[in-house]
Amino acid sequence: MFSFDPYSPAIDADPFPYYKTLRDEHPCFWSPEAQMWILSRSPTSSRPARTGSPSPPPAATS
Repeated sequence: MFSFDPYSPAIDADPFPYYKTLRDEHPCFWSPEAQMWILSRSPTSSRPARTGSPSPPPAATS
């Protein structure tokens, strides 16, 4: 399972492999660690600006 915390020192040290994975596999990714959406493709990242902020995903039920 992919995880991306933009505040992580490990990611900060070398973010480019993570950016590639985001672009290639997760263009619209919810980061639970950061409590925000990560939008990594130009068409994907411009849509919320036109339509308003996306809300977090619904809470998982067990």
